[in-house]
Amino acid sequence: MERITRGFRLARSSLEVLRADTGLLLLPLLTFVAILVVAGIYAGVLFAVGLLSAHTSPIVLVPLLFLISFVSIFGSATVVATADLYLQGRSPTLGDGIHLATSKAGKLAQWALLTTTVGLVLRVLEQRAGFIGRLVLNLVGMAWSVVTFMVVPVVLFEDESVTDSVRRSASLFRERWGEQLVGNGSIGLAMLALMLVAAVPCALLFAVAPVLGVVAVVVAFGSLAVLSAALSGVFNAALYRFATTGAIGAPFSADDLQGAFRARRTQGGQGIVGW
Repeated sequence: MERITRGFRLARSSLEVLRADTGLLLLPLLTFVAILVVAGIYAGVLFAVGLLSAHTSPIVLVPLLFLISFVSIFGSATVVATADLYLQGRSPTLGDGIHLATSKAGKLAQWALLTTTVGLVLRVLEQRAGFIGRLVLNLVGMAWSVVTFMVVPVVLFEDESVTDSVRRSASLFRERWGEQLVGNGSIGLAMLALMLVAAVPCALLFAVAPVLGVVAVVVAFGSLAVLSAALSGVFNAALYRFATTGAIGAPFSADDLQGAFRARRTQGGQGIVGW
């Protein structure tokens, strides 16, 4: 129970950072808009060359999945970079985060390619598997997501290759798995609750005026997606800083972040604190 309570406090601390620096919300908003633009342009090109139809091969959409993944990862990197500067007590501009993410664009693109490939492979295997196989593959996909949670800050702040960044993220996950899972879970639960609340007026509006209902859905759920991405980016930056340096940035507390430590057992039976 204490772990769950701590997770909600971590999520609340992330929200307090956004309240103090509302500019952080602009970065995922720009990312959301960029994804819409990229998808629209790609669909327009496919339509222009006659490849967009009901019989379009899924292979044609693979480059689009990579582009969306890259834009999303790049946007996440800008939030993490900006939030890290804020947690250091500085007053970052949006350009600071964008500049750092741009300097790592090549590695971020490699990470986007790798994670897109893994996602596609899991999807293909899932389509060919039975019920138990799909269940196992879903668990594998979830494990991949949490183990690679810190790849973006590792790419940003450490001089590692993409494959080494994945290993580094996995190592940090093993050391901090409690707060990583519970903190993200708290953010996810909060967003789910808000989505359920927003769904009611959107459904009512759609019943009266379908066009306005669709617009309301895009605005409401798009706004929640932006908020979720910003909260996750702030939490990612805070947990990475503490995991690697022990530094605590306000408004996060030492007690909450300290909960990310696990006691390891030595051969002599003595417990030691693990970084």
